[in-house]
Amino acid sequence: LKRGVGFYSNKRGRWGGQFNQEEIEQMKPKMTITKRWGDIPCSHRQHKHAGHCAFSHGHNWAFELEFTADHMDANGFVVDFGKLTPIKEWFNDTFDHSHLFNEDDTAGLVMFEAFPEMFKVRVVPDASAEGLATYVYEHLSRLLEGKYPEDVGMRGLRIIRVTVEEDSKNKATLVVS
Repeated sequence: LKRGVGFYSNKRGRWGGQFNQEEIEQMKPKMTITKRWGDIPCSHRQHKHAGHCAFSHGHNWAFELEFTADHMDANGFVVDFGKLTPIKEWFNDTFDHSHLFNEDDTAGLVMFEAFPEMFKVRVVPDASAEGLATYVYEHLSRLLEGKYPEDVGMRGLRIIRVTVEEDSKNKATLVVS
């Protein structure tokens, strides 16, 4: 398709209008890859919750990332799965056998300060699955930029989806547009 060529259906189902070049680019198929890191034991609590989630409790968390790039690498990959080891290490360092406290959970932080030897603590803005999806996206986007600046800068490598699972029953997904 060339600039200004093509038609679309509007919300009322009528045909008309023209695509601009940016819209045409957005319609092109994109290759993505997905990598999952699972069975990461970690505990947390939702101190503002009215029910049982206010108590410290644990899950076997799983984290799934979807990547895309504007251009494939020399091997035809979005990203070589073998290059994702720093992400695995970050997940293990950050979450494996950790206890997550919301940054505004003063009672939880007092408990940690009283018994520091009992916890591998991570203080996060929001220890919910939704909050962790945002936290993971923000931290790992910076990690990609730092570890692979050419892939991010020249090829447009980026994370477009983060899914966080609490055990196998509940999950939250952040979709980056």
